[in-house]
Amino acid sequence: MLRRLRTWTMATAAMFAFAVAHGQTSPVPQDITTDQKQAVLKDMDQIITHQAYVPGVDFSKWPNLVKEHEKEVDDAKTDADFTNVMNEALHEFGFSHIVLFSPQAADARNTRKMAGLGVRVQIEKEGLRIVFVFPNAPADQAGIRPGDLIVAADGKPVHTTADLAGDENTRVKVTVDRDGKKNVYDITRKIFSTDMPETIKWVESDTALVTIPTFDLGYRKSRVSEIMNEAMKAKNLILDLRSNGGGQVSNLLHLASYFIDTKTAFGTFVNRTMADKYAEETGKPGTDPLAVANWVPDKDRLRTLDPRSELYTGKIVVLINGGTGSASEMMAAALHEYRDARLIGSKSAGAVLASFMRPIAEKFLLQYPVMDYVTGKGVRLEGHGLVPDEEAPIAKFGEDDKAITLAVKWFTTGQFAHLF
Repeated sequence: MLRRLRTWTMATAAMFAFAVAHGQTSPVPQDITTDQKQAVLKDMDQIITHQAYVPGVDFSKWPNLVKEHEKEVDDAKTDADFTNVMNEALHEFGFSHIVLFSPQAADARNTRKMAGLGVRVQIEKEGLRIVFVFPNAPADQAGIRPGDLIVAADGKPVHTTADLAGDENTRVKVTVDRDGKKNVYDITRKIFSTDMPETIKWVESDTALVTIPTFDLGYRKSRVSEIMNEAMKAKNLILDLRSNGGGQVSNLLHLASYFIDTKTAFGTFVNRTMADKYAEETGKPGTDPLAVANWVPDKDRLRTLDPRSELYTGKIVVLINGGTGSASEMMAAALHEYRDARLIGSKSAGAVLASFMRPIAEKFLLQYPVMDYVTGKGVRLEGHGLVPDEEAPIAKFGEDDKAITLAVKWFTTGQFAHLF
């Protein structure tokens, strides 16, 4: 079972919904016919009602959810419109990792190129807070920076990423609040690269900052190995998983192997077979993932698979935020529970289900959950997320990164400084 984990995807639905909502994956949405929509719906029905699994969830209600959106499905003229309608219906299940990708979105995931503004955001009451700007993307060239708050697009207030949606070569006037001063940027959406390399930076002579942007297709094991070999020299390590939406389990296990030995079971995936066997042997319903995980034999729990001659043994801080999801949440939780790592930042996404990414009719791609996850110490992350040991707001333009400052203070004194 553990070997099969290498192929499972843990990327969060939130991350992919961001890409789809921005219309960032297609220069021009493609027309879609009734027959094409019906072919996609047929495949979705077969997979969701027969193969998707989350403990206690009734997937047989999917046809009824589709029927409730029948008019919107009929009205959808493009694959982008149809995808949005389907994702609204899927969202009604109320959990992560169940997402439909248009053909263009599926291609963008593989090529790691999109069309749009080129930002990652965190939704706030007042608007969309910029947490990352992709280098050389339109937003970067316009002068938008992390910490800026987008409050309007074309004069209309923004509340979700969908409010920034648009196709390649279309223009949008973005109103940005920076330190109470509002500026308007006239930006043309363009193709940009979403590829972000892993990095290491020494913030103090004995403290290394390792940034892992993704565990998905852009994760480079060889580069991470080089970084971790250098990080072994550090007395203290800051692992930055902010806005890392997750990815493949094999990549999670690769990084975890530098911190946790192969004997330590740091989590449990709960699948349908386990739940059914639990119900059969205990006489209790297998709808509680915590109960099933506690019952699962030790040999079926999650472990790193690659033994290391040397593990990192210094102090650890993990940086998290609302964009930290799935595999990243698993990583942060494992270090928190088994390496006494401190978590700094803001609450994570709470989107932790193992899923498959399956091509379906008309070159669409369906992501659907097949397992729940419970940490080694018995915490279900799905729908809950990780609460940091210390809050740290997003650094505004020109400010020092408060999360890093807090981490250094904790390494030095064992306490958090009250900086803000």
